[in-house]
Amino acid sequence: MRPTTHAFLHDNLWHLLRRLAPPGIAGMLIVSVNALVDAVLVGRWVGPAALAGLTVVFPLTLIVSSLVGLLSAGVASVASRSLGADDPTRQRELLNVLLTLSLLLAAVVSTAGYCCASTWAQLLGATGAVLDYGTAYYQTLVLGSFFTLLGLSTSMLIRATGQLRQAMTYAAVAVLANLGLAALLVRGLHLGVRGAALGTGGAMLLYAALNLQHLLRGRTPLALGPLRLRLDWPLTREILAIGSSAFLMQATQFGRQVLIFKSVTHYGNVAELAFFGAVNRVYSFSILPVFGILQALQPTVGINHGAGQYRRSQQAVRVFRLGGIGLLLLISLPSLLFPAPVLGLLLPATAFAAADLARFRLLMLVLLITPLASTGYVYFQATGQARLATTLAVGREALFVPLLLLLPRWWGVPGIYYGLAAENVCYASVVLLVTTWSFRQVARPASTPRLPTVESLGETQTVGQRN
Repeated sequence: MRPTTHAFLHDNLWHLLRRLAPPGIAGMLIVSVNALVDAVLVGRWVGPAALAGLTVVFPLTLIVSSLVGLLSAGVASVASRSLGADDPTRQRELLNVLLTLSLLLAAVVSTAGYCCASTWAQLLGATGAVLDYGTAYYQTLVLGSFFTLLGLSTSMLIRATGQLRQAMTYAAVAVLANLGLAALLVRGLHLGVRGAALGTGGAMLLYAALNLQHLLRGRTPLALGPLRLRLDWPLTREILAIGSSAFLMQATQFGRQVLIFKSVTHYGNVAELAFFGAVNRVYSFSILPVFGILQALQPTVGINHGAGQYRRSQQAVRVFRLGGIGLLLLISLPSLLFPAPVLGLLLPATAFAAADLARFRLLMLVLLITPLASTGYVYFQATGQARLATTLAVGREALFVPLLLLLPRWWGVPGIYYGLAAENVCYASVVLLVTTWSFRQVARPASTPRLPTVESLGETQTVGQRN
């Protein structure tokens, strides 16, 4: 039985966590598999140069990912709070605004990406055959950006209502479609890297269609109106204001990755670069399930906040925070207890120095506190506190850059690990303090009428009131 709005408002929070987290985690794992499909097929059936072309233009895909974050975070926050406030008026235009924004943003991204693909790939270091493969792949991929934007953002709209299992099912169908289409186009029709990109575009088209039919056929608790191209400006402004923090977090990932790996390359050797790459992959994979928990937290916080149950929405943050830490502890135990065998899966026949393993353990220990920051950040987005979320996103980069520039100068490659650990600890501490402060600011007595407010572009707007 799927969770309903009533369940979000009244069920035990630990029960909600146990019910919602598994499909959220499974959905994230499915999406991560989808990202590997093109690379595996191209590397196997086209060749190393083609795979290098896909690798070198991968940072460019973060452009669309950032825009997905912009739309998804904003529309999910508005949707869940309007459900809690029982405000169908605000729900009616949600899908129309999402469709129109997806079309407008995709038009800009597709035009710029197709025209500038070769120039951007060269700036990223591609030459010769690698440049040709990378350009062909990205030009084809970016033409389907509308379906990517609409597919992923409508999936988040479904998740915002608590229907994580349905969203996971549609994602799984899209992954299987991507695998089948890409294999047919790359291997069967010999379209090479363009075939892989076309397969992704076709899968995203199917993904968007599945999500739209779910939303338009009344299978969601949202009161959506007829589908049409329309921008409701107050609603659009609110969505973009809330989503801007997610956009910044996604957009800065490119710069972060470049700075980190440039530092490892500058201060270390090939062996240290390979070791750091293995550590980074283990760390990134280990943290992935937490994003599934965060997808369950978002509607829980948003619906309760919209209904005026502020203390319950805050308690949900505490429960999901503990759940995230517990899950990460289980995931991290093998790496903490047996670091050499874990890293040996990626670097076989390698003898690891004790100091290297100690630094790996350090990052895996720091991983355990990341829910302190991520749950607070989701709370700010879900409750419409746009200014706080954006300030924290910008502030993290202001903390990250000095640490990654200074500490390696003093300690070399170990300074990179120390800098990453220090940044995560400091950021988690700051977000925890700000979250605690925010809890006190929005707390209301249980008898307070349901009158949630949304911070949008620095202004406070009333979003709904029901007797």
